[in-house]
Amino acid sequence: DRQSAAFGLFVKITDAGRVMALGGRDPEQEWSTPWDERWRLVLFDLPAREFALRRRLLRSLEMNGCGCLQGSVWISARKPAFEKCLHGDQSRNCNNLILFDANSKGDESDREIVDAAWNFRRINENYRAVLDLAEQFPKNATKPTELLEWSREENATWLNAAASDPMLPNKLIPKNYLGQKAWRTRKRVLANAANLARTLVK
Repeated sequence: DRQSAAFGLFVKITDAGRVMALGGRDPEQEWSTPWDERWRLVLFDLPAREFALRRRLLRSLEMNGCGCLQGSVWISARKPAFEKCLHGDQSRNCNNLILFDANSKGDESDREIVDAAWNFRRINENYRAVLDLAEQFPKNATKPTELLEWSREENATWLNAAASDPMLPNKLIPKNYLGQKAWRTRKRVLANAANLARTLVK
């Protein structure tokens, strides 16, 4: 019926579908995966006329959790995510593409790398938006459309925050990082949303 259709977002999905709905990465898995204490770096050179190609490469690197150290020097804490960025035309069309696999030089050095490569101020601002939406959860909603409208905005806000976040292993996460707090809050609120949805479609 019309009400049931309005709650198509609240159905049971596969594990692969769940990860896709989260933006392509499982936050808990990303954070909890042990770090092998090795950094992966990529240095590339693209001619000025290849502006569109450079933009696609940079976007791919960022979307896969890589951080920018300086211009054409990018870094990742994980090999799989890093290699994914280098597949396809982006890597084959680079005039120069140099890969490095570097050992960690200790906690202080790692913190400096994290601070330099990722903008955690912007990342935290995006997660604050997630937390703000959680506080606006329409717990007293009487119509399915009220909950659906909120859920759409909440999902878009989460996807924006997740896209900007490298979701580093726990060992590398800065102390003021809001991602894990936002994730715990989101899980709790979405569980409440699911319960509310069941009452509204009866």
